[in-house]
Amino acid sequence: MAGQNDDRDERFRLVFDTNLSRVVDYARRRVPAHEVDDVVSATFLVVWRRLEDLPAGEGALPWIYGVARRVVSDRYRARGRWQRLQVRLVGIAPADVSSIDLVSDVDVAWALGRLRGRDRTVLVLAYWEDLTPGEISQVLGISVNAATIRLHRARKRFATLMVSIIEDDERPAESHGGAP
Repeated sequence: MAGQNDDRDERFRLVFDTNLSRVVDYARRRVPAHEVDDVVSATFLVVWRRLEDLPAGEGALPWIYGVARRVVSDRYRARGRWQRLQVRLVGIAPADVSSIDLVSDVDVAWALGRLRGRDRTVLVLAYWEDLTPGEISQVLGISVNAATIRLHRARKRFATLMVSIIEDDERPAESHGGAP
């Protein structure tokens, strides 16, 4: 058993050492610099988990590129979901989506963190999980009317926080690099 694990470890080390620089270059061409390490790590995690599926020889690199492509695609899909969530939560009209650059992930997380737990919960259920007020009422064990009212109030509170970030520059220190 130990010999089998040693062989597996050695095969992975060889695959990693042989292909690392190419996967890093691949990621650099496709994602912002601050995401490259995450893409490379996620790619090689899949390679490790599916090492038995990795083709031998020259077929390895294209297979690894396929894994990296899916990792990058997943990141773009997640970023798109996050931006759609921001747009919906902030209430920016679709024509104004370019103004989404005014708020960062840190800003949205900060605003969500400033809300009461029940406001945060109802917003996440509505905008991240795409649940209707009827479905939210089932999850929370409340009436549809109560879910609708909670959602309306939570939207207003969240919008107020986001407006203060955008207009008054009341951003958390992390989003603009300085201490308060």
